[in-house]
Amino acid sequence: AREIAAHCFVLLKNENNVLPLKKSGTIALIGPLANNKRNMLGTWSVSGDPEKSIPIMQGMKNVGGNTINILYAKGANISDDTAFIKRVNVFGTEIDVDQRSPEEMIDEAVATANKSDVVVAVLGEAADMTGESSSMSNIGLQQSQENLLKALVNTGKPVVLVLMNGRPMTLTWEDEHVTAILDTWFGGTEAGNAVADVLFGNYNPSGKITASFPRNVGQIPVYYNHLNTGRPYHPGNSPKFK
Repeated sequence: AREIAAHCFVLLKNENNVLPLKKSGTIALIGPLANNKRNMLGTWSVSGDPEKSIPIMQGMKNVGGNTINILYAKGANISDDTAFIKRVNVFGTEIDVDQRSPEEMIDEAVATANKSDVVVAVLGEAADMTGESSSMSNIGLQQSQENLLKALVNTGKPVVLVLMNGRPMTLTWEDEHVTAILDTWFGGTEAGNAVADVLFGNYNPSGKITASFPRNVGQIPVYYNHLNTGRPYHPGNSPKFK
């Protein structure tokens, strides 16, 4: 599982050869998906046991060893939209809402980033934000995560964006401002170790994207040589829409 996951990751951007990371110094590991087990399994997590998952923070400690100092901060909730959270969490808690205010979490993340040599921001989607019956009009990062990422970029530290997602996303601002982007999709139970293998250079990412990433949601459908398909919205027929 670890090997297959690493082979699926796609390096979308790597300025100034910030990757691979050195196994020394201090890394700020930040984001609502940085120490999360449930969402690594993706939309078919119903068939898996999240307790068997290795989160990214644990994976980085496993691979980085004792010569590296990893500082962690959650930084933001996956989303702060209460109605949206209710729909995403219909099959279980995937968006865990922190008791602290968004401002408090961002302040902690910025303070953590300022103590580091490089920032690894693990952002993206919860498992049921994607997959069947999960069409969305906004396929960028949720506003809570966007606010966090902008605050991290403003620290001036190099920022490596690690994405967890089940669809192409609109990443125009991210592409223009972060130093590196690694798309890991939903890597499964060994995702934490696999992500660390790639970040620290134990494996050279060789995955290729299989669908175009639109610059704006208005470009969709973006497709090649394939008829459009979809799942029409019928109110009341799915627990996500009740």
